[in-house]
Amino acid sequence: MKSKQPIKNGVELPRVNTAYARVWDVADEISIKKGRPAERSEVLKACKKNKKINDGTARNQYSQWALFHDVEGFLNNKKQPNTDRFKTTID
Repeated sequence: MKSKQPIKNGVELPRVNTAYARVWDVADEISIKKGRPAERSEVLKACKKNKKINDGTARNQYSQWALFHDVEGFLNNKKQPNTDRFKTTID
């Protein structure tokens, strides 16, 4: 039976221990470290250097991560998301 992952903004959270989840983890780690949403370039660089994740997967999953967390508007200076979640550790 396939587990149902949370869906937010039309995007499903990736299952743990997958390449998709690793990209999301990288984006979360950078966001927590910087206290703001991770930028695409930061995530792509980290995935390429440290996680050895395919560039296409990293690009696609960064977009999904950003939609899920509603940060694209923030990065494009269109709106201000709630960035409180990036100021604490992830459980």
